[in-house]
Amino acid sequence: VIINVTGDSSSWDAGNFVGNFNTAYARSHVLWNFVNANTINWTSGRTLSGALLAPGAALNFTGTMEGSVFVKSLVQSGEVHL
Repeated sequence: VIINVTGDSSSWDAGNFVGNFNTAYARSHVLWNFVNANTINWTSGRTLSGALLAPGAALNFTGTMEGSVFVKSLVQSGEVHL
């Protein structure tokens, strides 16, 4: 599953993924594609499942990543599980 997110910036500061997004299957089959993002602020403290692709973006992340990350730069307060 590819989830395309458009816009030069994106923020996620509330909410949670439930159900099938919290499975090992989702982590290995979901790609978050931030097509043209320059900045991403994921500061909800929640878990992101799947791969995050944003080669031109600075990512500020608070929480747990259950998957891989490809970004221009990363400020991480939490864990990354590949």
